[in-house]
Amino acid sequence: MPNAQTFVATWRYYHDGKSWLLNVSQKKKTVFWLSVISGSFRITAYFTDKAKDAVRASRLSDELKEQFLGRASTGKLRASRLPSGRRGTSKTRRSSSR
Repeated sequence: MPNAQTFVATWRYYHDGKSWLLNVSQKKKTVFWLSVISGSFRITAYFTDKAKDAVRASRLSDELKEQFLGRASTGKLRASRLPSGRRGTSKTRRSSSR
Protein backbone atom coordinates (compact mmCIF):
# COMPACT_ATOMS: atom_id res chain seq x y z
CA MET A 1 0.00 0.00 0.00
CA PRO A 2 1.44 3.41 -0.93
CA ASN A 3 2.23 5.85 1.83
CA ALA A 4 1.33 9.53 1.82
CA GLN A 5 4.84 10.50 0.73
CA THR A 6 4.33 8.89 -2.68
CA PHE A 7 1.47 11.27 -3.54
CA VAL A 8 2.07 14.69 -5.07
CA ALA A 9 -0.55 17.43 -4.69
CA THR A 10 -0.46 20.37 -7.10
CA TRP A 11 -2.81 23.36 -6.99
CA ARG A 12 -3.39 25.33 -10.19
CA TYR A 13 -5.78 28.04 -11.25
CA TYR A 14 -7.36 27.27 -14.62
CA HIS A 15 -8.42 30.44 -16.41
CA ASP A 16 -10.64 28.63 -18.92
CA GLY A 17 -12.83 27.23 -16.12
CA LYS A 18 -12.11 30.14 -13.78
CA SER A 19 -11.48 27.79 -10.87
CA TRP A 20 -8.82 26.27 -8.65
CA LEU A 21 -8.08 22.57 -9.13
CA LEU A 22 -5.96 20.27 -7.01
CA ASN A 23 -4.42 17.33 -8.83
CA VAL A 24 -3.24 14.50 -6.59
CA SER A 25 -0.99 12.06 -8.41
CA GLN A 26 1.15 9.04 -7.71
CA LYS A 27 4.04 8.85 -10.13
CA LYS A 28 2.42 9.80 -13.47
CA LYS A 29 -1.13 8.66 -12.63
CA THR A 30 -3.79 11.02 -11.36
CA VAL A 31 -5.47 9.69 -8.21
CA PHE A 32 -8.14 12.39 -8.03
CA TRP A 33 -9.03 16.00 -8.84
CA LEU A 34 -10.43 18.37 -6.24
CA SER A 35 -12.19 21.48 -7.50
CA VAL A 36 -13.05 24.49 -5.40
CA ILE A 37 -16.49 25.92 -6.03
CA SER A 38 -18.32 28.68 -4.20
CA GLY A 39 -18.52 27.64 -0.53
CA SER A 40 -17.77 24.02 -1.35
CA PHE A 41 -15.53 21.55 -3.14
CA ARG A 42 -15.86 18.54 -5.46
CA ILE A 43 -13.66 15.44 -5.64
CA THR A 44 -13.62 13.39 -8.82
CA ALA A 45 -11.67 10.16 -9.14
CA TYR A 46 -11.22 8.09 -12.28
CA PHE A 47 -11.06 4.29 -12.33
CA THR A 48 -10.72 1.64 -15.01
CA ASP A 49 -13.36 -1.06 -15.49
CA LYS A 50 -11.07 -3.38 -13.53
CA ALA A 51 -12.26 -1.55 -10.39
CA LYS A 52 -15.88 -2.74 -10.75
CA ASP A 53 -15.49 -5.78 -8.50
CA ALA A 54 -13.62 -3.81 -5.85
CA VAL A 55 -16.33 -1.12 -5.88
CA ARG A 56 -19.11 -3.72 -5.53
CA ALA A 57 -17.30 -5.35 -2.58
CA SER A 58 -16.44 -2.05 -0.88
CA ARG A 59 -18.11 -0.31 2.06
CA LEU A 60 -19.10 2.64 -0.12
CA SER A 61 -22.71 3.73 0.03
CA ASP A 62 -25.10 2.16 -2.48
CA GLU A 63 -25.52 5.62 -4.01
CA LEU A 64 -21.79 5.93 -4.76
CA LYS A 65 -21.62 2.37 -6.06
CA GLU A 66 -24.53 3.02 -8.43
CA GLN A 67 -22.98 6.28 -9.57
CA PHE A 68 -19.78 4.51 -10.55
CA LEU A 69 -21.28 1.33 -11.97
CA GLY A 70 -24.04 3.11 -13.87
CA ARG A 71 -21.82 5.75 -15.46
CA ALA A 72 -20.60 5.21 -19.00
CA SER A 73 -16.85 5.07 -19.37
CA THR A 74 -14.91 7.79 -21.11
CA GLY A 75 -12.23 5.97 -23.03
CA LYS A 76 -10.73 3.54 -20.52
CA LEU A 77 -11.89 5.43 -17.42
CA ARG A 78 -15.06 5.93 -15.39
CA ALA A 79 -15.47 9.06 -13.31
CA SER A 80 -16.81 8.88 -9.78
CA ARG A 81 -17.73 12.11 -8.03
CA LEU A 82 -17.64 12.05 -4.25
CA PRO A 83 -20.05 14.14 -2.17
CA SER A 84 -18.78 17.65 -1.65
CA GLY A 85 -18.66 19.92 1.34
CA ARG A 86 -21.76 22.05 1.58
CA ARG A 87 -21.92 25.80 1.95
CA GLY A 88 -21.50 26.72 5.59
CA THR A 89 -20.36 23.24 6.65
CA SER A 90 -16.98 23.07 4.96
CA LYS A 91 -14.02 25.37 5.31
CA THR A 92 -12.09 25.33 2.10
CA ARG A 93 -8.87 27.30 1.80
CA ARG A 94 -7.43 28.33 -1.52
CA SER A 95 -3.70 28.12 -1.86
CA SER A 96 -1.20 27.88 -4.63
CA SER A 97 2.36 26.73 -4.93
CA ARG A 98 4.69 29.19 -6.60
